[in-house]
Amino acid sequence: MLAYALIIVGAIFLLKSLGILAMVNWDIIWPIVLIVIGVLMIYKKKM
Repeated sequence: MLAYALIIVGAIFLLKSLGILAMVNWDIIWPIVLIVIGVLMIYKKKM
């Protein structure tokens, strides 16, 4: 799980530095990502 998170974070930073994700408002995206990760962790524990 940690490996996937590091790959995703690295890809996001790469795309941002290339200017592809320059228009995305990161103040809104990061809390949503954290909530989704938390929900997935709870969902996996119940299964």
